[in-house]
Amino acid sequence: MSVQYLTDDKGVQKVITQKGEGEQNPPKGALVSMHYEGRLKSNNKVFDSSREHGGHPLQFAVGEGEVIKGWDIAVLTMTKGEKATITLEPEYAYGKKGAGDDIPPNSALVFDVELIEWGEVPSKYDAAFEEATRQHPKVVVERLKVLKVLNDQHEEIQKLEEKELAEIEAKYEALYAPFYARRAEILTSSKDVTEEEVSKAVAKYPITGECLKGADEQGIPDFWLKVLKNSDFGEDLIHPHDEPALKSLINVTTTTERDPENVASISKLIITMTFKPNDYFENETLTKTLTLVDDELESAQGTTIQWKQGKNLGVKIVEKKQRKKGGAGGKQQTRIVKKEEPQETFFEFFSNLSDDQLANEEDIQEYEVRSRADLSVAEAIHEDIIPNAVNYYLDLVPKQDYDDYEGDEEEEDFEEDDE
Repeated sequence: MSVQYLTDDKGVQKVITQKGEGEQNPPKGALVSMHYEGRLKSNNKVFDSSREHGGHPLQFAVGEGEVIKGWDIAVLTMTKGEKATITLEPEYAYGKKGAGDDIPPNSALVFDVELIEWGEVPSKYDAAFEEATRQHPKVVVERLKVLKVLNDQHEEIQKLEEKELAEIEAKYEALYAPFYARRAEILTSSKDVTEEEVSKAVAKYPITGECLKGADEQGIPDFWLKVLKNSDFGEDLIHPHDEPALKSLINVTTTTERDPENVASISKLIITMTFKPNDYFENETLTKTLTLVDDELESAQGTTIQWKQGKNLGVKIVEKKQRKKGGAGGKQQTRIVKKEEPQETFFEFFSNLSDDQLANEEDIQEYEVRSRADLSVAEAIHEDIIPNAVNYYLDLVPKQDYDDYEGDEEEEDFEEDDE
């Protein structure tokens, strides 16, 4: 029996002890069924055997990293029915870490293996499920597999339900669109309310009592500023210095995208805020695109705000007095200097957010807080604020606690000369 070296460094060796059928090898990704017995090369001590797990063979998708590296390499060279002894150096087995109490670090391993069969990986193949069932007697495994089939059938029906719900949601989003478009026309006075619209509205909601007297207004003044301020997150995110810029906000819209493989979940949520010309930035629209995976925020990309000179709401100008010792007659000389310091602003919402360059635990915690906050704000705008904007404008929506925006803030003790 000759030794086959399957790697250039001879770290994976195979000796065929029983030839298999034909010459065909399993392709990468195939679901293989194997019997095996593993032992330490150093003392021949057996540490595991498929025969000890109810006699059930091990199943895995070969070449996909579901088993140790040396196994993937060796099994791809076997034929159906072949039995072989494979020897793996530590770097092709469990390496420097070892595995539990039975396989010490840097252990070379020897396996007697048999490739029973292979086939395509079933669409519902679950390596963890297969591994877990091996810990039970055959009769229990059979029952578990029947339950798994029932679970698969349930999932198929659930997929149909999710698909139909997504289609219904898309249908009604299209039906909502004209109402949102008409609202935007009224708010921007691009197409004011008609006598017929007013007549119908007043018939349903009669005007009782006296209204405030004043000049005719264009649209509804500060509509979206008041809507956002009266939202659950308004108190935490909108600061007094933000309000003059937000007075120019004339529309808020959202669009969604769904993953064709998982229509139940939104894969992208895009918030768009449209502004009329203002004294603060050049942009006509600001957008925030949130990319979601399994309903969790993966990244968020925002518009780069083109701030006008001296109008960046993310910084503030502070005056500080500097003292210089050693003046004439021992007197101190002073001067006033102006410095920029960062300040919180609602427009920070449009900054990018990604976990690609998190350097330490503090960065990770800050990212997690920001990602929760961004997602909460975006979902609130999409699901509640846009549909119910008039109620938010009139402050008719009960407030809820918005814990996502309350961090553990610590105030630093410092001395300033604020004269």
